[in-house]
Amino acid sequence: MGGNLGGIVSYPAYLDVAFVVLALALFTAAVSAAKRAARVGAVPARAPKWVAAGAGFWLIVTGILAQGGFFRDFDAVPPRMLLAVAPAFAAMLALGFSGFAPRIVRGLPHHAILFAQSFRVVMEWILWDLYRHGAMPRAMTFEGRNFDILIGLSAFALAVLWRRGVWRSHIVLRLWNWAGVAILMLTVSQGLLSAPTRFRMIFEPVSNTVIGDFPFLWLPAFVVPFAFLLHILSLRKLKASTT
Repeated sequence: MGGNLGGIVSYPAYLDVAFVVLALALFTAAVSAAKRAARVGAVPARAPKWVAAGAGFWLIVTGILAQGGFFRDFDAVPPRMLLAVAPAFAAMLALGFSGFAPRIVRGLPHHAILFAQSFRVVMEWILWDLYRHGAMPRAMTFEGRNFDILIGLSAFALAVLWRRGVWRSHIVLRLWNWAGVAILMLTVSQGLLSAPTRFRMIFEPVSNTVIGDFPFLWLPAFVVPFAFLLHILSLRKLKASTT
């Protein structure tokens, strides 16, 4: 069985495995995207190594700290979770809004950026199964107030339509991206408000403590920022195509 530090909550070990596989798949996708952009000369040839080294270092460091229980102290001031969340979001936002971003999206087909968002279906299944086993608040799932699965499902359909050229509405895609950003922000806020901190406002039989453990610490420290970055890159791609 998998479970939180100290055996407070228990859930099947396959959920740990599934989440690790998902996080590593996103890591691989990021490195592969950098390689593709480098092949067409959109980014420096060393870019894939930079991506692999930076993301790999971050995953290893946060993973080791989470495995040791560092992020389980929800009473610390400032919250230790910020040490994992803030740098990741800052890095993704800095990259997404940098002058380097147009070069990245120039080397990537738009349908690939859209398709990458379909990983959120798998993520939502994992969160729902954690809830089903009593390790996650209901509010964090599609049975509660997490609508992220809608973005994941629609991402696949949009990617197929965009690739085949049968539908390419820039207005609708912009709205879709901003809806995805809004849903991510809602999910993040619910995750924070359901954690057992002094700021907790969502009270359910199970608090959101699993988010401080390995491997699920990677959700706010890597997976969610990655989804934000994909939305930003999609919007930058749209902007580049209309200028």
